[in-house]
Amino acid sequence: MPDRGNTEKRLQARIAGLALHVHGDSHAIAGNARAGLEARFLREALEIDSTLRGEALEKKVDLIKSLYYSRLALKSAKSRRKKNG
Repeated sequence: MPDRGNTEKRLQARIAGLALHVHGDSHAIAGNARAGLEARFLREALEIDSTLRGEALEKKVDLIKSLYYSRLALKSAKSRRKKNG
């Protein structure tokens, strides 16, 4: 039996997200989120090595981005497996 609290939280989040997009510019909202993630990846790369510039910095950012999305995909797969038995 699903956790009602978790289901309600997801529904509340979905409703809030839909309301946000109804009243705002979806492209701008998503753009802000993408820009925030890009800034995070750049900040993390520079925390690892503050001397990185140009192509080396871009490569490090790409690796960090790939790591982030791979971890996210694994978390999603585990969640789906748990949900579907």
